Amino acid sequence: MGSPLGPLMANMFMCHLEEKLARDGMVPSLYKRYVDDTLARMPNTDAAADSLTTLNGLPRSLKFTMEFPAANMIPFIGIETIKNGTELETRVYRKLTNTGLVLHFKAM
Repeated sequence: MGSPLGPLMANMFMCHLEEKLARDGMVPSLYKRYVDDTLARMPNTDAAADSLTTLNGLPRSLKFTMEFPAANMIPFIGIETIKNGTELETRVYRKLTNTGLVLHFKAM
């Protein structure tokens, strides 16, 4: 999302896509989204794979991906949720590709 308008455009497009999916009865019972990050609970992995195939068949300009929980952790919008017995614990989630390098640009 290099442009300042990127998040706004992504949000508008995802709202349009969600309306279409809602009309077709394809929105899961648990569905949460922040800009272009989505959390959805599916009944099983086959249903998740079918949903992913449907999503990737709609707009040709977008590529949707899917991540499954691993080791009781759910990566979503930069927060890692860990089920610890009956409690949920959160911490910052960093992708495996994170180098820790941050670049700051100053406008002139």
